[in-house]
Amino acid sequence: MLRFYCAHEMPFQISAPADSLAPFLIPNSLDDGSGAHALSQYLEQLALAEAEGFDAVYLPRSAGGAVSMLSDPFAVAALAAARTSRIGIAVGEIALGLLDPVDAAQRVAMLDMISGGRAEAGITFGSGAAFWAMTARPGRARLQFAEAAALFLQSLREAGPRRFEGEYFMQRHLNPWPKASDGLPCFVSGPGCPETRKAAEMHGLDYLPDADDPERKGSMVHVNVFVGDADVLTPHLEQARAVGATTPNYQIPPGYLTAQQYRATLTKLARDPLMFTGNADDVTGALRTLIEVRRPTALVIHPHVGSMPHDMACANIRAVAQILPALKSATPAFV
Repeated sequence: MLRFYCAHEMPFQISAPADSLAPFLIPNSLDDGSGAHALSQYLEQLALAEAEGFDAVYLPRSAGGAVSMLSDPFAVAALAAARTSRIGIAVGEIALGLLDPVDAAQRVAMLDMISGGRAEAGITFGSGAAFWAMTARPGRARLQFAEAAALFLQSLREAGPRRFEGEYFMQRHLNPWPKASDGLPCFVSGPGCPETRKAAEMHGLDYLPDADDPERKGSMVHVNVFVGDADVLTPHLEQARAVGATTPNYQIPPGYLTAQQYRATLTKLARDPLMFTGNADDVTGALRTLIEVRRPTALVIHPHVGSMPHDMACANIRAVAQILPALKSATPAFV
């Protein structure tokens, strides 16, 4: 069954300096204290997504900086859980190449308890910008990620106490509390690199690749959707691009990719993410085509972009929700 997620990156509402090299380098002296008000509005938008029929919300962890409030997505997810009662609460981009996997698993389990069994977890290797922001060593990160993923999943899924011994992690008494619900949904996200896809397959997890490659079949797909005139969206999209702009050297730190992957990634960075705009019929038709080509099990829809005001975001969530029945009726038999 095709599921529909309402994603939200919860950006800070600021203007980026013209010479910004990466979101985590934008001076925090530009924080004008408006974040609390914006967060309250973002949570209202997530509650609206539940009322309008989305299956889950998706909160991607940020590497830090002005691009997103989700450097601690679990705190925000707990607030979202308190404002909703049915919808799934998914925390994505949990960078196990950078974080303590047992601590991450305990946070997921705690969110699962708070939400009454509605938590979902998306793990990832970690973006290049995240390695710079957290001063981590990218050269060994892939091996560390493989081991961390195994430890994370054992912490969530297997009864303790038990022992875990690895090259990077050692747990004499692996016995996290609370215990997560049996069958808690987990998936892997990433830009489509073979190593990350292989890790997902090894653990039997769904894989959420970027949506800008129409030939790449993925089980979950990210899309940006605005039902309306694209010209109205342009200034908010430009603000998001300015705040989120990251030069290639910060996206791809030394040792992060092979030479071949580096060249392919430079080409990919020059392309925009998949964006669907237009009237309801146009957007519905384009998304139906995407579903037929990509064969996803989940569509992760981003209805809020950059500096989009609250009323505009709510109107777009309602407009997107209106086309969900048409998309569900067009769902191919393979899902």
